[in-house]
Amino acid sequence: MIKLMDNFDKWDFDIFAYSEILQESTLIHFGFKLFQTYGLLEKFSIADQNFNNLLQGVRAATYE
Repeated sequence: MIKLMDNFDKWDFDIFAYSEILQESTLIHFGFKLFQTYGLLEKFSIADQNFNNLLQGVRAATYE
């Protein structure tokens, strides 16, 4: 899993392998990884719990 995430920001990132490992948590984990990597949570003063609630809502509306 960790080795897979080393290339998450590359064009050849295997999102399908990533999704197979994380299953239902893919959107939440990937969303946090992106926002933390690029400093967006801090830049826009987004609390982790608020962002988590947003991603949970998106996942529930989209995948369930």
